[in-house]
Amino acid sequence: MYLKAIMQAAVEDKRLYRNPCKGNSSIKPPKKPERKARAWEQDRVDAVREALAARYRITVDLGVGCGLRQGEVFGFSPDDVHDGFVHVERQILMYKSQLYFGPPKGGKERDAPLPQAIAKRILTHQEHFEPIEVTLPWLDPEEPDLAREDRRKVTVRLLVYTVRRGPINPHDLEHQGMETRARRSGSHPAAARAAAGREAVAGMGAESRARLPCFASHVRLGDARSR
Repeated sequence: MYLKAIMQAAVEDKRLYRNPCKGNSSIKPPKKPERKARAWEQDRVDAVREALAARYRITVDLGVGCGLRQGEVFGFSPDDVHDGFVHVERQILMYKSQLYFGPPKGGKERDAPLPQAIAKRILTHQEHFEPIEVTLPWLDPEEPDLAREDRRKVTVRLLVYTVRRGPINPHDLEHQGMETRARRSGSHPAAARAAAGREAVAGMGAESRARLPCFASHVRLGDARSR
């Protein structure tokens, strides 16, 4: 920066025609090539699902089978199922270190096809983990400055929740997944986190989230057996 300033001063004093330290605006660094998401193979999906605690395995089913995003999976309710479809109208969001319900990405509700195999797995999951009612403030993008206590409250019967019977913080599942892998491999959880680069075994890292939904169109779910 200092050399550039000196050269610019020389230009202004007409000692130089142009500043050699000042880049040409027409020359730009090459764009980073886009990395397209690649669908996981079925064996990898099965391995990811198996690595999770039983209460969280349905998250993989909803992501793979219905194309739900991470927050939409955590905000899923059995009451969202209608005539073979999942009406996606909410997700769980983290805002200023606190959890909220909010609209799906872009504020766009949609209906996602519900394969029969996934519907059966949802029913099986409910037999072991009965849905619970959770109340959270609604994070309306059109009211970004509204205080948490002033936001309207929404109560939803969540299918997936923590062992403490509360909504899932995305980081909770990340740490649970890595610690499960650590226990099975006989290593310390801290070592597993370092080796994983803090990406969840659950496949919920940024790259993995992109891979799960795009696998939905050709995933081989087979029967609805509970693992």
